Amino acid sequence: MASKKAPTPITLETFDESAMGFKNIYIMPERGFRSAGITYKAPELNNKLVVLIKDCRVIMAKGPSEKSNCNSLYVSITDTSAIELFKRIEAVVLKTAFDRRVEWFGNEDFDEDEISEIHKPAILLNEKYKSHNMNINLSRFVKIVNMGVPTNEDPMSVLQPNQTIDICIEVEKVKPATKSLRLGYTATKIKITGVSEEAARAVSYFPVDFDDAEFKLSDMETNAMGGKFAKL
Repeated sequence: MASKKAPTPITLETFDESAMGFKNIYIMPERGFRSAGITYKAPELNNKLVVLIKDCRVIMAKGPSEKSNCNSLYVSITDTSAIELFKRIEAVVLKTAFDRRVEWFGNEDFDEDEISEIHKPAILLNEKYKSHNMNINLSRFVKIVNMGVPTNEDPMSVLQPNQTIDICIEVEKVKPATKSLRLGYTATKIKITGVSEEAARAVSYFPVDFDDAEFKLSDMETNAMGGKFAKL
């Protein structure tokens, strides 16, 4: 039997809004969880909405937590085409959310402005650092190619801060709630391509060169995820 062809990533140029579809709402009463699956009507893509984001920089790799049982990545994105593509995908979600507001929210009086206010974009702009950032859950079956070589190692041991990566993301569902509307997506393939230029330019010190008078800590700052840090 021939193996099933992997979905071809969608680009800004090939994206077709009319090909996007949404399944009926799924409700998990015990958790108050609601979601509607997303389809993309293109047989050659296995009817999946798969997006490729190039040249991301890994900021942080995180293991499972109380809020999520998935490994995840927090990345910085410079791929302007991917940023624009997500905006177009989310525009379809917002329009559909208004058209299906009774089914999705149980609220016929929800207007477009109110839905826009509760919308949480997948890619966020960090105003302080002028960077676009994204938190991405990893599929349990994520495939990782490290500098051209496939690896079966634990993703958390392979993925490190300041690596440059290309990521295939499957946009699987939309998650409407009383106070939020967001996409659900997972990384299905990651290609590690190198180390960011910023990290490569970092100065390395050896014991013979070390002078503690040269090292200073900045005031405490807060990142986009709420974490505290100081610059060295």
